[in-house]
Amino acid sequence: AEYWMGTHPNAPSAVVVEGGEEVSLAQYLRDHPECMGPKLSGSHGTGELPYLFKVLSIAKALSIQAHPDKKLAEKCHAERPTVYKDPNHKPEMALALTPMEALCQFRALPEIATHLQEYPELRNVVGEAASAALEAAAAAAAAGGGGSAAGRQKEALRGVFAAVMTSAPETWEPQLAAMV
Repeated sequence: AEYWMGTHPNAPSAVVVEGGEEVSLAQYLRDHPECMGPKLSGSHGTGELPYLFKVLSIAKALSIQAHPDKKLAEKCHAERPTVYKDPNHKPEMALALTPMEALCQFRALPEIATHLQEYPELRNVVGEAASAALEAAAAAAAAGGGGSAAGRQKEALRGVFAAVMTSAPETWEPQLAAMV
């Protein structure tokens, strides 16, 4: 469950003003730009907050999300506003009120390469080409490859991740059953 507070168009917050009238938070901030404060001066006049405050109640795994930086967010919003609803980046910070676990990054490439060798079921889901590319990138990283090696590592990781996330159930279900 998510509780959003902000000016995002999918779930804008409201403010009750004098007299009991309810106005959107964005409209209130447009009418009262002094409420934005000096740190958000670039947003003055627009009524838009460059962040979305969320309270999450995590009872089960949440979806995997990737958020663009500010420059890419602006570009994506300009090109596809129906998909990218606003031009803001989505920095996130988690403050756990109860014990929780979160996946915040990928394992190191050598560790993923080892798992691809140790678990044939994982390799079968990822595929031979993506597995070999990641193993080669991990080997180059271990050998101290330079800047171009970093690009190959990123692409190799992207390939493995894409293969896992887009694999069809008929591919991963039997592999998962075999692994279990």
